[in-house]
Amino acid sequence: MRNLLIALIIIPGFVFTGSLPAAEKKTELPADHARRMQQGLELFKKEVRPLLVAKCLKCHGGKSVKGDFDLSSRKKLLESGMIDKSAKDSYLMALVEQREEPYMPLKEPKLSEKEIASLSKWIDLGAPFDKPLATSGTADDGVLQVTS
Repeated sequence: MRNLLIALIIIPGFVFTGSLPAAEKKTELPADHARRMQQGLELFKKEVRPLLVAKCLKCHGGKSVKGDFDLSSRKKLLESGMIDKSAKDSYLMALVEQREEPYMPLKEPKLSEKEIASLSKWIDLGAPFDKPLATSGTADDGVLQVTS
């Protein structure tokens, strides 16, 4: 009888506490999430994609990736840890604004204020991609294909 009483007290406790982490993982999106992602996507297509392809992709996407920073896809960009929830907290912005070394783009002129502002706003809008910046060719050729 004592064992049954202990089981009736302990087992529900395990079941209840076991479900707590799952409840904590659920994150709610802000009410304006869809609007912000749409704005970010438009900015990406018009300004950020051309900037990244022209000034960043040759070193940070494709077959050879310098600094363990691959921005060829949104997934890889987010996995890199280079951007945060806001541009002001993002290591990428510290590098392109040349507040921290190595200054980016490496051995090239600093990005213009307009380019920096576009990149910053895009990060603040969630850094959406419409499609990867680059895809690798076939397994045999090892060629990087920039998507347009």
